[in-house]
Amino acid sequence: MIEDLAKLLQKHLKLSEEDALVAAICAVGGFTIDSIFFAGGIPTPTATVLSGVGGLAASKLLRNRSFYQNLLLRRIDKLVSRGHISPGKAMELKERLIEKWARGTLGLDDDGRAK
Repeated sequence: MIEDLAKLLQKHLKLSEEDALVAAICAVGGFTIDSIFFAGGIPTPTATVLSGVGGLAASKLLRNRSFYQNLLLRRIDKLVSRGHISPGKAMELKERLIEKWARGTLGLDDDGRAK
């Protein structure tokens, strides 16, 4: 369900895969929390939209922060230790993330040259 919502958000709102997934997870979480704990409170669609937008904003604001980057790298290591992905795949993911961060924070283009 989350993957389908993420693909829909990515296609129609022109979001990156990471942003669409964060927005979808937050929207589903907001829907669940509102429907279970606040049955008579905020209308469920409103809570879903607000939590999705809040998650998207947090993702965009925190993406280039060092603690967020370290968190992602630790999560990849945890996936390897649990046997969900191979060490080779983990290194590939880490390299892609580091290249993406270098382009975004250092102002490099796809060839590694300064913009």
